[in-house]
Amino acid sequence: MAQRQVDQPKPARRIGVEAQITPGTEGGIDQYLMALFLGLSEDSSVERYTVIALPEAESFLRQWTGDRATIVSRPPSELSFMERAKRSLGPIRRPAGQALRRTAALFGKHIPTYMPELGDSDGYFDSLKLDALHIPYVEHYEKTRVPTVLTVHDLQHRHLPECFSDRLMTWRERWYPAAMQHATIIATGAAWIRDDIVRQYGVSADKIRVVHAASPIAAYRLPDAAEREAIRRKLGAPETFALYPALTYQHKNHVRLLEAVARLRDRYHVVVPVVCPGKKKLHWRAIRERRDALGLHDQVIFPGFVEPHELRALYAMARCVVFPSLFEGAGLPALEAIAEGVALAAADLPSLREYVGDAALYFDPHSVDSIASAMHTLWDRPNLRRALADAGRDRSVRFSPARMAADYRAVYAELASRPGPPPRPRRPPLFQNA
Repeated sequence: MAQRQVDQPKPARRIGVEAQITPGTEGGIDQYLMALFLGLSEDSSVERYTVIALPEAESFLRQWTGDRATIVSRPPSELSFMERAKRSLGPIRRPAGQALRRTAALFGKHIPTYMPELGDSDGYFDSLKLDALHIPYVEHYEKTRVPTVLTVHDLQHRHLPECFSDRLMTWRERWYPAAMQHATIIATGAAWIRDDIVRQYGVSADKIRVVHAASPIAAYRLPDAAEREAIRRKLGAPETFALYPALTYQHKNHVRLLEAVARLRDRYHVVVPVVCPGKKKLHWRAIRERRDALGLHDQVIFPGFVEPHELRALYAMARCVVFPSLFEGAGLPALEAIAEGVALAAADLPSLREYVGDAALYFDPHSVDSIASAMHTLWDRPNLRRALADAGRDRSVRFSPARMAADYRAVYAELASRPGPPPRPRRPPLFQNA
């Protein structure tokens, strides 16, 4: 009598996600990873995820990965001496380096900045026995045998070179094309960015997958009315305000926003208070000086980094959101605004139109008059604000963490069926111990 053959279940795919960031210092990449892990943690597929993280970030990431992922830290012995030294400084490593270079300059000295070459993996990713690897940040790319999807969020350096030092431009022009050439698949958050990668670097469109980004803001705790009032007082925010959450990078265009606010006050006698939460980065000094010169110290508030629940409270209290950025690959403030049902005035950028559609009042971010006009219109027209808020809520369902995760799972499945690119013979990293 013939025995029945029992089909064995297929083993779960093993997916690695490189997430070696210091929370609170990387801007949008934090929220990007939070949304991705939130979506992956809620799916019912059979994949098992290994998240490669810094030791100090494990508790932060565990909030979003749930029990679907194993979080591991790369052994320090696998890193170069230079990288171990930098990581030992944690979140102060960048300001410490800047302070050191400024001090040296005062004495006529120059400290060269370490500029690594895109090298071969030391074998760590291969040792994890992964079927696919996701590197969501070009700066962290390594050449490995594991089939890899590299997320390229944008090519801002090609469009706004004035926002980058010569050193950083040189590094990006070496690193970006090398990483994109080696990666098995490239993912990006907008069709416009996909087309820009093809135009700028000649990458085949067949190699690129568009995976729209999402915001995790709906998962943040929403404070009640009493706590929102306490948060408002703590941050020094006025009772009614427009909101612009962004790190103070040059391309975020805070200076023109300040000039637009001053123009509304001086030319039209319209006072629009603005709250601008976000970590204060290199351009903060120029922003602060312009704000004070325009006499806006009490009208435009920069409370610095705020906790997730505080950010959600600010959206709940804001009359509208203004987003004057000069360049975006996706634009998290726009995604947050439509998800939270807050009327949005936004820079007229291709990627923002791809996400927001007709659910925003657009303006030319290079024109102070255009920014001022849009702010004035939105500030004074409650019916328009309600219409844009309703359109935004309808639009936001297309860009959920679950949708983002599902699209990435399709990429992971495609990767797992393909061989990864073989690395060149390994050369020891600079300063690595024998």
